[in-house]
Amino acid sequence: MGRAYFIVDPYHEYAQRLMGTTFEGLGLRAICVHTDPRKRFEARSRFPANERWIAEHAEVPLASLAEFAQQAARRHSIAGALPFNEPTLLPCATLAEAAGVPWCPLETLRRFRDKVTLVEHLRRARPDLRLYRQWPVIDLRDIRAIGDDLPDRFVLKPSHGFGNRGIGFFGRDTSDETLIRFLSDGGAPWVLTERVGGREFFANGQVDASGRISIHAVFEYHRVAANGREALDYLTAKVGRRSRFFARVDAYVREVIAASGLTRSPFHVEIKIDERGPCLIDAGARLVGNRNALVCEDLHGGALDPFELAATAYLSPSNNGSPRLDWEAYDASELLYVQGVATRSGRFYSTEGAREVERLPEFAGWVSRPGMGQRISPTVDLFTCPWSLLLRGPDLAKLIALSGSVRERIDAGARAWAPVRAAVELDGVRRRAQRTLSWFLRGLA
Repeated sequence: MGRAYFIVDPYHEYAQRLMGTTFEGLGLRAICVHTDPRKRFEARSRFPANERWIAEHAEVPLASLAEFAQQAARRHSIAGALPFNEPTLLPCATLAEAAGVPWCPLETLRRFRDKVTLVEHLRRARPDLRLYRQWPVIDLRDIRAIGDDLPDRFVLKPSHGFGNRGIGFFGRDTSDETLIRFLSDGGAPWVLTERVGGREFFANGQVDASGRISIHAVFEYHRVAANGREALDYLTAKVGRRSRFFARVDAYVREVIAASGLTRSPFHVEIKIDERGPCLIDAGARLVGNRNALVCEDLHGGALDPFELAATAYLSPSNNGSPRLDWEAYDASELLYVQGVATRSGRFYSTEGAREVERLPEFAGWVSRPGMGQRISPTVDLFTCPWSLLLRGPDLAKLIALSGSVRERIDAGARAWAPVRAAVELDGVRRRAQRTLSWFLRGLA
């Protein structure tokens, strides 16, 4: 009976890294659980499976995960499961729990997928910890029922959301029509929270089996309003340990994670700091997204491997020592995320500007590179960001100044004369037709 672990819908750069790390470092093979056959088919070329890493493939509906895990445990010695993003957290937790090898109580992980439940738990566990006021709501009647307690400025966001998706900012004087229109876009159940001001940060780290917490990096968001949405990602800067904010973020995040009950898991926590001090905004019991786990690895000069650290925690109940962190390398230079913000629909008709940016000495890599023919829609969240890159250098102010010309060069690729537009549009139609035909033929096979 071979040793194995579960991984769900592994069509992601993080999943590939975790699978390779676990095979090479722990000698474990993956049971790849596919919950959507079409998604699996469409991802086959972008994320080809290395069959050496894999014990078996199985197509399993989400509703049948627990039953499948129990059956798999009779064929394999199960070590656990490896979630790699927000959508795979609870499916992996369900598989691990059913196989008798949970890395953290399922109840705790469910709290991290429900903003209302998590904040109420933290409030009970740590009454002294500053947390925002909140109200679960479904529709306009729930909002108006709050009455005089309704904050002058408030936020509506999906209780189970992530990636800055489906978030709206409103005031006490917002009309019923505006609120109804926002709520009708989907996302229920909602949570209404007071709007906290100040500067916004996030911290990434990990907690071990005994509850010992390590912080690996801190970043500060610089957001903008566009397309009828506020607080869109625009610039995100690494916060050095010498900053007066680093220690404040570090201390507050440690309190949140300790009170949450989370164990054997990476985490990503977002907070704001205003004149009253730190306040939680959101928290995830998983590796940080947007390729930031890879960025954190690079910031520590390769000493930190967040994927090895996460895999070992998920699959081994024992503590494995403190993570290797190189703070001298972390503080050696400044790092800046630059996120594209599109204000209209279109396509990229040229990537010459992207190639020019790649030749800059400050260019430190792509998070998401624009491609020829890539569709663009107005940016409303992380998932509709048309491109994202990293700049590195000794002076943060100069990197911020440079980011303006970087945007101009890249965004120029979305403007082209008519014959070029027509050729790119036709190529896009051909590629979509080929994908549809391939899926249809697979169904006939």
